[in-house]
Amino acid sequence: MTETAVSGGSEFRDRRDGDASTSIRFLAQAPQATEAGVEFQAIVDQQPVECVLTTGALQHRFGLIGDDAEAKLAAFETYRYSIEQSVHGLITAGRVNDRRLVIGPDDVR
Repeated sequence: MTETAVSGGSEFRDRRDGDASTSIRFLAQAPQATEAGVEFQAIVDQQPVECVLTTGALQHRFGLIGDDAEAKLAAFETYRYSIEQSVHGLITAGRVNDRRLVIGPDDVR
């Protein structure tokens, strides 16, 4: 796996058989706080994937107290790199379903 910083986001390329690779790019655009948690987008092989990091994951792994939008977004931005690494692993493990990935408490390292 190689990683490239992409102005506020990250890009990962994983080698598969031969020269084929999977491209995973996290956009630098601002995530959105929702009732479920924090939503952000990844581009996987040029296709958008909606990612939802649950409030439970933010509380369990990153110590979020409460569930207001400002606290969720602050926690996401503070731990963005770690979150993107975890999401990268989930994407390459085939956890995307209908171009959507929900990241729960047991999914983040």
